[in-house]
Amino acid sequence: MAIFLPRLWWHKPRARAEGAARVGIDCRKILDYGIGTITANLIENLAAIDSETSYFLFGDPDVVGVKGPNFTTIKETTKRYSIRESIRLPGHSQKLDLDLLHWLHYATSPIKRCKYVVSIHDINHLLLPELLSSRVHRKYAEQMLRLSARVADRIITASNSSKKEIIEHLHVPEEKVAVIHNGVSEAFKELPSDEVTASLRSDFGLESPYILYVGSLREHKNVRRLLEAFEIARKRLGNNLSLVIAGEHRGQKAAL
Repeated sequence: MAIFLPRLWWHKPRARAEGAARVGIDCRKILDYGIGTITANLIENLAAIDSETSYFLFGDPDVVGVKGPNFTTIKETTKRYSIRESIRLPGHSQKLDLDLLHWLHYATSPIKRCKYVVSIHDINHLLLPELLSSRVHRKYAEQMLRLSARVADRIITASNSSKKEIIEHLHVPEEKVAVIHNGVSEAFKELPSDEVTASLRSDFGLESPYILYVGSLREHKNVRRLLEAFEIARKRLGNNLSLVIAGEHRGQKAAL
């Protein structure tokens, strides 16, 4: 059971000479699905555009790696969703004299040693508590989401829909929430249609027309409803229509 401190513990950073900003980024979920992809692309693109800010990446050095001369990887493999992480990361912030710590998930800390930016991608764990396996997990998620909203100096989310939900359910002022849409990797680019058609035919035996779904098979993605809609579409549009699902999730594939 998570234990939450009743108020914020704020430590005023010691004065230091003017210089490059010092920013910490929590990279411990870099191998996860969506958040992992966002984390990896964030630090890759920061390395490409910013050679001045000093970045400190918290995670497994063998996974995170070194991105540039102004990037330092700090070994931090503390178990996620634990009391220990809410102590260790603020401890790093103080030791490294950070100006800002970016939490890329809503699991944050009531202990503040610098300013916090928190990415809250959605509040599904609050709105759809059935996604979590136990009452303890549901309570933890609810408390952590509310704590994140309280301690964050700025909240980042990926859509106006999520921003609206965060404002409404976490009771934060609108100006505190910034919408930054997820970017598109340069790996995704338009290819000649005949080349794509030939590749799909040879690799997957796939012919047009088809509907493509790319994403996790987790229950809240509503893939079951997609299958139901596809069945209706085939009856109306013809049996030559195919549905292509590019995604995976333990336990859900068999259920679908």
